[in-house]
Amino acid sequence: MNQIRQILDNLVKEIQKTEEYIHFIEAKKEIENYPDKVMIANDFRAKNFRLQTSDLELFDEMDDLEQEFASCLQDRIIGDYLKAELELCNIIREINCTIIEPLEIDLEFVE
Repeated sequence: MNQIRQILDNLVKEIQKTEEYIHFIEAKKEIENYPDKVMIANDFRAKNFRLQTSDLELFDEMDDLEQEFASCLQDRIIGDYLKAELELCNIIREINCTIIEPLEIDLEFVE
């Protein structure tokens, strides 16, 4: 397990060197200067997360969510933060898939 821990530590260090991570940290620092924008972004993130993990028909619900937050998402600081977070999450998702697939872990029950 120590070898795996070392590999994971190295992976984290490599992720922290990526443009996506650096952009995320910069966007996070910027939005933290505006508590009201943090609250809006967190509200959007929470509602989006609930939708993504629910059994609801996502197309209509996502449209409703985007309409609800349309003006907020056009705010440069909020939009930049959410986009940067999504880009970082995409990297993490790709890493997870790369690990899980060859280990033959069955995740079909999640779908």
